Amino acid sequence: MDLPTDKNNGEADGFEAPHCYSFLEISVGIWRASVPADIESTIAGLKEAGTYKESKEMVDLDLEKSKYFWTVAVGKTDYYKI
Repeated sequence: MDLPTDKNNGEADGFEAPHCYSFLEISVGIWRASVPADIESTIAGLKEAGTYKESKEMVDLDLEKSKYFWTVAVGKTDYYKI
């Protein structure tokens, strides 16, 4: 997030943080479906239910993916300004 923050030179909309941010001055949006805390909560629930071992490979992959943004959108000038 450092690069778009530095290039934005203005306000960023973090209304849906930490899943989504819109950089208003450069008309760039970034999005991800989950963050590590979401997946860690899922893992805790699976461990509590005793089903973590069966799901470990899948949730470990989800945990790794949650560290990064999945979508970068570039809009026309002022696209994210409402």
